[in-house]
Amino acid sequence: MLMAAQDQALRTRYVQRTIDGVNISAKCRKCNVKDETINHIVSECSALAQNQYKKRHDAVAKTLHWSLCRKFKIECSSNWYEHQPIAVIENEQAKLLWDFSIRTDRVIQAHRPDITLVDKCKNKVSLIDVAVPWDSRVEDKEREKKEKYQDLRLELRRLWDMPVEIVPIVIGALGTIPKALRRNMDELEAEVPPGLMQKSVLLETAHIIRRVMDS
Repeated sequence: MLMAAQDQALRTRYVQRTIDGVNISAKCRKCNVKDETINHIVSECSALAQNQYKKRHDAVAKTLHWSLCRKFKIECSSNWYEHQPIAVIENEQAKLLWDFSIRTDRVIQAHRPDITLVDKCKNKVSLIDVAVPWDSRVEDKEREKKEKYQDLRLELRRLWDMPVEIVPIVIGALGTIPKALRRNMDELEAEVPPGLMQKSVLLETAHIIRRVMDS
């Protein structure tokens, strides 16, 4: 099914209308706003954004959070798929903030990265943000993430007097991994392989496609 989605071969309403000649609306059966293409189903439908897309996004972020907990010997579950992050957790080596609003002296719009890592041993901060866009937009999304958190990076560097880096973790909805992902993972020294996060994305994407196509 995923390979058929990658080849744009699934019988979405848009395909049924324009290719098969079936007399139905090409609009998405969930939002009824845009044409129901695979691109729309897996990454652009407003009716799926706050539930299904968020669940997929969190699956990737949880996997990374679990790996960082293991790296810094912070208590966590033994399996990545059982891990449930809490807002603030720390030990003598590191502090991890999960989806936590960071207070600053001035108003900053983007102040809530998915994971904030304070490495006490290296005395540095990593602002980690996850995205699962349509596959052709993975590199653009990486640039967007870096630009989004520049103000927060500069403010935290001033307030906390530590180096601050922005680490975007971007994987395409149908499994595309950008070249920069390995480099970003190496910066974090996280033990989780990119393939495991890719697997999380693909499992959730498959679930989304099934829910839409069977409804």
